[in-house]
Amino acid sequence: MAEILRSLPSIFPGGGPRTPEELRELAAWYRSYAERAGNSAIWEARLRTADKLEAEASRLEVSGSSAAR
Repeated sequence: MAEILRSLPSIFPGGGPRTPEELRELAAWYRSYAERAGNSAIWEARLRTADKLEAEASRLEVSGSSAAR
């Protein structure tokens, strides 16, 4: 996951998404961007990236709620 985030152009202030909400926003962008792919391999790769971003957002939420206890 970290490799994906490092390879993305910086579209968030401070260099990259840091919250689950920002990761989900980026995942939504990848899903909409996938719809414009003219190649099925590119479409699948963009959807996989969106899934990984969603998973990382969920992981951050779980670890954040565990730390709050």
